[in-house]
Amino acid sequence: MPKAYWIVQGNIVTSAGISAGIDMSLHLVERLAGRELAIATARQMEFEWQQT
Repeated sequence: MPKAYWIVQGNIVTSAGISAGIDMSLHLVERLAGRELAIATARQMEFEWQQT
C-alpha cells in the first residue's frame, strides 16, 4: 500500500507534516482555483509538487 502524505475524506483534508502540508495546500489550490494555478504556484515556490 502506498504511503499517504495527505488525505481527503469528505470535507476534511489533513497532512502528515510540513512538506506534505505544502503538497496538500497545492491540492486545495487546484481544487478551488484550477490545476494551472496550482502548478504555477508550485513553480514559483520552487517546490516539486507530489500530485497524488
